[in-house]
Amino acid sequence: MSRFKDLISSRLSSRLLLLMTANVIVFLLIAASLLLSFEQIGHHIGQTTTKHLNNAFKDAVEMQRAAELLQRVDKLATMILARDESWQRNRQKLEDELTAYVEQVEDRETQHSISAVKSALSRLAKSREVVRNLLTEIQANSAKVRWEISAIDRWINDRLTDLRRQQGEPRLLRRLLTWIGEFRVGWLNIERLQLEQHAGYLTHGVEFRGNDGTILTAVDELNSRLNLPDEAASALAEQGVDIQRSIKHYRGSILKLRDAVAELSIRLNNLQMQNGMALKRTAQHLQSAPDISAQTIEEADTILGTTKVSIISVVLIVILGNILFTAYFFRRHVRKPLRQIIKSIAEVDGIGAMVDSSTHKIEGDEWAIISYALKSMQSELSSQLAAIRNSEARYKLLVENQGDMIVKLDSEGHFQFVSPTYCDTFGKSQPELLGSVSPITLLAKGQGEQGRTMMDLYRPPYECLLEQRSLTTKGWRWFSWNHRALLDERGQVSAIIGVGRDVTDRKQAELELDRQRSFLHTVIDAVADPILVIGRDYRIKMSNSAALKSFGRDSEINPSDLNGFCYKVTHGEDAPCKDSSHPCPLHQVLQTGKAATALHLHKTVDGERTFELTANPFTDSEGRILGIVQVSRDITEKLKAEDRIRFLAHHDALTGLPNRILLRDRFIQAANYAERAGHSVAVLFLDLDHFKDVNDSLGHKVGDRLLQEVVVRLASKVRSSDTVSRLGGDEFVVVVPQAGVQGTSEQIAGHILEALSETFHIDGHNLRLSASIGISVYPADGEEFDDLLKCADTAMYSAKQAGRNTYRFYSKEMNQVNSSRLQTLSLMKQALDNEEFTLFYQPQVEMESGRIVGLEALVSWNTHKLGRLRPGQFISLAEESGLIVPIGNWVLHQACRQVSEWNRILGCSVPIAINLSALQIRQSDFTESVLAALEQSKLPAQQLDLELTESMLLQDTSQVLKTVMGLKSLGVNLIMDDFGTGYSSLSYLKKFNLSGLKIDRSFITDLIHESEDAAIVRAIIQMSRSLGLTVVAEGVESIEQVAWLKREGCERAQGYYYYKPMDAQSTVEVLKQPLTGAKHALER
Repeated sequence: MSRFKDLISSRLSSRLLLLMTANVIVFLLIAASLLLSFEQIGHHIGQTTTKHLNNAFKDAVEMQRAAELLQRVDKLATMILARDESWQRNRQKLEDELTAYVEQVEDRETQHSISAVKSALSRLAKSREVVRNLLTEIQANSAKVRWEISAIDRWINDRLTDLRRQQGEPRLLRRLLTWIGEFRVGWLNIERLQLEQHAGYLTHGVEFRGNDGTILTAVDELNSRLNLPDEAASALAEQGVDIQRSIKHYRGSILKLRDAVAELSIRLNNLQMQNGMALKRTAQHLQSAPDISAQTIEEADTILGTTKVSIISVVLIVILGNILFTAYFFRRHVRKPLRQIIKSIAEVDGIGAMVDSSTHKIEGDEWAIISYALKSMQSELSSQLAAIRNSEARYKLLVENQGDMIVKLDSEGHFQFVSPTYCDTFGKSQPELLGSVSPITLLAKGQGEQGRTMMDLYRPPYECLLEQRSLTTKGWRWFSWNHRALLDERGQVSAIIGVGRDVTDRKQAELELDRQRSFLHTVIDAVADPILVIGRDYRIKMSNSAALKSFGRDSEINPSDLNGFCYKVTHGEDAPCKDSSHPCPLHQVLQTGKAATALHLHKTVDGERTFELTANPFTDSEGRILGIVQVSRDITEKLKAEDRIRFLAHHDALTGLPNRILLRDRFIQAANYAERAGHSVAVLFLDLDHFKDVNDSLGHKVGDRLLQEVVVRLASKVRSSDTVSRLGGDEFVVVVPQAGVQGTSEQIAGHILEALSETFHIDGHNLRLSASIGISVYPADGEEFDDLLKCADTAMYSAKQAGRNTYRFYSKEMNQVNSSRLQTLSLMKQALDNEEFTLFYQPQVEMESGRIVGLEALVSWNTHKLGRLRPGQFISLAEESGLIVPIGNWVLHQACRQVSEWNRILGCSVPIAINLSALQIRQSDFTESVLAALEQSKLPAQQLDLELTESMLLQDTSQVLKTVMGLKSLGVNLIMDDFGTGYSSLSYLKKFNLSGLKIDRSFITDLIHESEDAAIVRAIIQMSRSLGLTVVAEGVESIEQVAWLKREGCERAQGYYYYKPMDAQSTVEVLKQPLTGAKHALER
């Protein structure tokens, strides 16, 4: 082996000298190649410079185009108030061109500045649209005000024409003409100021402020002049309100316009600022482009020349250095390492001995000897390498056929290895992926739960499990990744091995299960009934929202309240329920294996409630019961409703008293007992007097409260053995067993009348009430309940005819009276068709002069069977039966026709007064009926006086209000009749704009004795004079009464002292008389 070492060393020394010479030649060739390369570099720099110049030229063209667009934007901004269609069309076209330019230009700063200009232009367009809409609104409001001024002008001219025709005094109308003229001039001045303001916007732009304050001052000044003269305020109230509302709207539009113009100015300035900034940047870009291009070419040439000199110098230095280095290397790094190599070859097991024994056989130079040694070593290593490759092939086959993805990353997260499965999954090749950054690295640097999970790779235990959704060649898929870090000898992460598996099917199944679970919870929560899922161990597994609300122990329901044992949560018990009030449904199901139902009493936040429970078992796959699904239905209200239905079947809903059915049963029991004991039973039929007036005047709510108070008083005046029942409306029946005590029913009736006569205090009203009671007795007046009830009803009507507030026992003679009443009602139904009604007229007189100033129409009924009946004998029956409506309509048409004919023949204008019924005024078409009567008779509306009672006005229902206002709009006069006898309220005199009132005859009778009536009449006259109302005193029958009324200032009177009611012929004769006739009747 020593001979092998010496031979190799000597031969290598000579060869290395030759190698050094060859190395010098190689360096010379390198230098030549470098020079040639620099020539190519220069050519390449020229091409690159040309390309940059072309790009600079292209940028200049784009900047020029941007400058043109920005100049057009500036021009469009100056035309902000130009014609709408032209400006909008130019603006839309310019925005489209700006959008196209932004999409084409590559410079991001230019894109941003142009986009800012486009956004500012869009905002400017919106503000401009607001300003134009407000200008249009101002023009519309101005036109409306002009129209309303013209309407008032027309109204004044019409009134002036009528007044001239009547030869009246037009002084008020002339004042109104002056007022409306001044108002029109003021409004024209406002319109002129607005036109000047608009012209200022067009001339000076939106920054012009001009007449803003002046216009508002003029509008406020004009608005303050809207106060009409007092004499015309009521006539023009509606027009005044309309024009005031329109001026208010106009002023509001002016304020909005001022704010909108200010905003438009701001946005215009913003657009101009953005536009100026964009133009400035464009100009700078255009100026710098040529300089940059020239500078680029000059610097490229300079760099190229400098680089050539530097490279040549470097090459020479490298060649010299290489020579020195080669010599040094030969001594230090060739000879010595070569000896080490040879020594290493010799030390290889079996190689050294084999070479020593074969050295003399080797032909050739020293390289042959090395070659022989290396071949021997290669043969040995090849066998070892073959074994390694076989192992590697088996590993590779295993990785490539593995269904999971396998990756290897370096410590920075770059791919070092990817399996084919990974490449196929994400549609990328291995060369494409190797060296690139793995998504894992991005996750590790991110925030959130996944970022924290991935950081576990860089700290103990140096592994992590992660589920991730990724986009693959098959769409979005879910993968489960198991990553493990490999550590180097220093304990640092040197690599990461990751194994990924497609778990999309499992994940979708989980997500679907979650969706189904969520859907199930949503459905269960939507169920109004409480639902609990309870296991065999009595623990609540699940509940819905209704259960939380029903069984929650606190007012603020917490879902945790229903976690635990069902008996503990729902009933507060410490053991399963055994109480009969809430039996355990789970126990029943476990015993029977079938569904079970039960009723539970449960204390909730709303009090004790009754629940109907339905429990159904739920089982596993083998049919074993795991628990129950318990559905609870709150039937508390249902049970209450059933109790209420059972109660209402035998009781009155309002008062709670027994109804007719239960009353009959109580009577039968009392009658059976009375028959066995030889006693009697009294039936008291009670009807409240004038209760209908309370309902009509104060409303049904007060009426219902009054009935309830009546029941309280009735209950306090009867015995426990008596039965009080309400038949309906204001009718009550009392069944009184009389156990051998005579006069019991009479005493009870007296006590009831006494109790009801006391004042009732209902909702701030003090009400006086009375009743009429009829009494029948079993068995004297009948044995059947219906017969006794009918007899008591007949006796009750007898009590009413006796003056009310009393009681009457039934007698057979009462049947005759009742029959007469029914006969009268039957004849009344035929009276209109048979023309049995006639009108009488009673004049109203001016007390100072004695002249007739009006007539009141009074109806009379001349029957063939009953003779002539006065109004008091049949009007109340007509109102009860509803016949008052057709009778009243007949009176209305007949009186209007008759008086219109008299006025036409006699050449006068005597007004006619007609009494109205409450039923008439509640008719929805009553206003139309009055209008039809006026049109058919050609009677002027101001010559018709309609007399209303206070109770009618106090009804205050929507229909009554609508009818009264409709009558006022026709122009008829509304008079309050019988003033002072009802629920007098001064507010209604103003609310309904009444023309006058009539003092009831009951106050006139005792007038001259200076009684309380005299004080009341004096107060009424003074009040009416203050309110401008006409006062008519009714029932004036003596000269003393006339003198007293004149002294107190009463204007008109009506009564027997002047005239009795007269038929039509007598009335005409009176009107023809010189002093009191129609020629001297006052015009209104």
